[in-house]
Amino acid sequence: GKEDERAAERLADLVCLLGPAAAPAVLDRIRAGERTPRMLRVLAACGNQMLAQPVQMEALAAPDSAVRVEAARGLTRGASTLAVPGLLAALGDPHEDVRAHAATALGRIGVPQVVPALVALLDDPRWSVRQRAAAALASVPGGVTVLTELIGHSPQFVTTAAATGLQQAFVGTGLLTDLVAEDPA
Repeated sequence: GKEDERAAERLADLVCLLGPAAAPAVLDRIRAGERTPRMLRVLAACGNQMLAQPVQMEALAAPDSAVRVEAARGLTRGASTLAVPGLLAALGDPHEDVRAHAATALGRIGVPQVVPALVALLDDPRWSVRQRAAAALASVPGGVTVLTELIGHSPQFVTTAAATGLQQAFVGTGLLTDLVAEDPA
């Protein structure tokens, strides 16, 4: 019932406070069949990405979309380059939140080989996915150049996503300050 759900959420919050020490116990529960969005969220919050990443990668292929969303969200917290193939596959997920979080995770990993996949995602039917893909592109080496080249040479919604990604890069990273320092004009 609703009371049990609240208790479970409170317990999950308390487990998260234990940090990395809780990760092995949470992993045991997941391996025992409790691969739920809540358990994946707790695992990610434990702060041990080396233990969490393999479970999250496996969960990206789960039949339950809520599990896939939570797995992709967890990978945005610090996935390694080993997660790139699974995250690239997740860009084709039918659920928009999985695609959006996968794009964010790929941007945070920041390897140049993801640029073509992120550019393709700028054509996604959902604005939230296009926006996340553009922001991810802006944080990948060479991505700002790609976004700049897309403006004015692509369909309007791609151009808008590219412009939004550039705006976030300028404001969020101090890139604008660096550019002005190089060339005040």
